Amino acid sequence: MSEKNNIRSITYSVDIDKILNKDYLDEIKHNLKSIKEAYENENYFVRTLRFNIVTQKFKKVPDQFIFIKKILNISDICNQLDIRWFNISFDLSNQAEKNIKSICNLGYLVLKKFNNSFINFIVANNNTINAKAILYCSNTILKVSKLSHNGFDNFRMGLSLNPAKNTPFFPFSYSLDDNKFSIATEISSIIEKKLEKIQNLSFDDKRKNIINSIGREVSRIDKIGNKLCSNLKADYVGQDISLAPYPDEDISVINIVKLFGIDNIGSNGSLFITSFLTDLLKEIILRYKIKSCGFNGIMYSMLEDKKLCDANNKKLLTLDSLIMYSSLCGCGVDMVPVPGSILEEEISSIVLDVAALSIKLNKPLGVRLLPIPNSDANEFTEFDMDFLTNTRIMNIKNIGCDNRVFKESNFKYYLNQNLGNLNDIDKMQDNIKNFWNKRAEKYIKEQTLSATNLEEDVKLQKMKVDLEQDKILSSIKLTKKDICLDLGCGFGAWSEILSPFVKKIIGVDYISKMIEIAEKNMKLRKIKNIDYFCSDAISFKTQEKFDFIFISGLLLYLSNKDIKKLVSQIPKYSKKDTRLVLREPTGIKGQYTIIDKFSKSLNESYSAIYRTRQDLISIFEEMGFSLDMDDDMFIDGSPLNKWEETKLRLYLFTKK
Repeated sequence: MSEKNNIRSITYSVDIDKILNKDYLDEIKHNLKSIKEAYENENYFVRTLRFNIVTQKFKKVPDQFIFIKKILNISDICNQLDIRWFNISFDLSNQAEKNIKSICNLGYLVLKKFNNSFINFIVANNNTINAKAILYCSNTILKVSKLSHNGFDNFRMGLSLNPAKNTPFFPFSYSLDDNKFSIATEISSIIEKKLEKIQNLSFDDKRKNIINSIGREVSRIDKIGNKLCSNLKADYVGQDISLAPYPDEDISVINIVKLFGIDNIGSNGSLFITSFLTDLLKEIILRYKIKSCGFNGIMYSMLEDKKLCDANNKKLLTLDSLIMYSSLCGCGVDMVPVPGSILEEEISSIVLDVAALSIKLNKPLGVRLLPIPNSDANEFTEFDMDFLTNTRIMNIKNIGCDNRVFKESNFKYYLNQNLGNLNDIDKMQDNIKNFWNKRAEKYIKEQTLSATNLEEDVKLQKMKVDLEQDKILSSIKLTKKDICLDLGCGFGAWSEILSPFVKKIIGVDYISKMIEIAEKNMKLRKIKNIDYFCSDAISFKTQEKFDFIFISGLLLYLSNKDIKKLVSQIPKYSKKDTRLVLREPTGIKGQYTIIDKFSKSLNESYSAIYRTRQDLISIFEEMGFSLDMDDDMFIDGSPLNKWEETKLRLYLFTKK
């Protein structure tokens, strides 16, 4: 048995609309008790249990009285179960301006009425920065600062930018599903103690030593979590191994920075060591195959770290340097005290800077500022709490009220990581066609399980096909009366899967060799209700009206111009209530573009545009389809989620 270590928190996601159901609540109680005991039995001390409410994505702002009553239920249950905090997130990233003010007010009321609450406003997601949401939230920050004499309450409110699902660290946490739990590890003190013992080793040897010792520790935590999943009706979604602070001089991330050779955080070399430590954590996750969630970086949370506060008191840090460090650290600009006289436009401008970094770098970040009432820059905070320390109030660059970005009527801004490449795929169509001809030849020779065959492991590829099949067939309601269209059908894999459940399928693909393979396979398997046509999706014409349209992995090979052409054609062969299923690899944090890049797994040059979830949804909503469902094809932590930049997602639309 190892030395007793701390777990900062166990965070469990719950559905606010189910919480009063007795069976549901009993299940939560049982699961929490089992999870806590499992870690305590393995010699861990669990500091806190936390509830993370499934993210609120309002199409219509709820009645204030009813919503607050729901929160009261959550708060009471937390008190009953010894849950110290609960967090509720509001997704404002694509919210209409007319609703934002009301939603911000809901968040304010929750913070005002419930001392055990945290509020997370998501103001930037995928490649979208909602400037108006940032402005309204900044106003809310100022309102919250006046709830107490010392400005404490903004400790419980954060603005999230590209948030990572199931982050256990509040307030930057959000969850899309209930009955999932995550772990916030507490490894800063372990690393510090280890470094003190190996100071005579070289820089690289220190690194290797830390990776090995921490890797074993977090593997242990992972093993317990994974084992619990097999016994509970709850999913372990991973751990965040961030170097997190604690307001105790003996537990400081700055001590680790110093032990690696940077005596003063804020001096030259600080950015390097920030990157070094974050990369070290990422390597632990990869090498030990840790199921991870959240930030997984070094956290410079000012008011929660005594040594970081000391550096601020010496004026070694500025808001600009903290913004710079957020490009490489974990959580962003966090727990920073600012003058009580700060304007909402000034807060918003700080958030915009961090949001731009978050979008461009494809990383989750947050902003948590604490305006201190009746206090100016260089005065000191006056907190008397077990989880906060005190420090100098940071100076800001006064911009006044003249920042016109917030006065624009078109207030949503879309940043793109690959802006220079957006139209390049137009020039690559010959290469793409050549690529698919080669894939067809490979299929004929090797009888691969898929046209692309990105999975080198045959068992893994088979698992991929089975899981996808189960998910798609369980998500759509096919009948024997349905006439279906499979656009971009390849060699007919999905047409064949769907054929037993429908009256007729028409499969369309522009690669003649693919169509030849599809027709051969259909005859071999004696399937009689599929007709294949060699045509590109845009030029395809038919008099048929389809009940169901299936588009699988097609849009990523089309330019923006060609997608618009395709979109304009689909209503021509759709019925009033036609259902459309989109199976599409999707950019996780922003649009991800590959232009004529050699792929080792494919052994071919490859081009594709992986659009964001919001981009894809907007495409079909604009042509009269409403979104019924969208979800990741594979659960978090699955070995089938192979790429950091993209995930395979399933979208279900219905013609309005």
